[in-house]
Amino acid sequence: KLDVQSIIQPKIKSYNATIDNISPDSYEENTGGTIQRYYKVIIAFDVNEDDLRWLKPGMTVDASVITGKHSIMEYLLSPLMKGVDKAFSEPVNTKRLDTP
Repeated sequence: KLDVQSIIQPKIKSYNATIDNISPDSYEENTGGTIQRYYKVIIAFDVNEDDLRWLKPGMTVDASVITGKHSIMEYLLSPLMKGVDKAFSEPVNTKRLDTP
């Protein structure tokens, strides 16, 4: 999902997008003494003719990569919940009692 910010348009416009390519290596940029690493990404997004007129190179874009239907909290708590689930369940005994 792309959120495009513009001086021309008063509100932020959102577009659905897909990632076409991600650079295999990361790049470094030194900004104010802080090194930031990033990947170059090629994104394709659907835009109508009216919006295409005001989109220009260099505009600020916030990109969100949506990988699934789970929230960040679910990803963070899943190891804990698996441990809790194991702690409160009985072990399954697969050995038959009538065998010597």
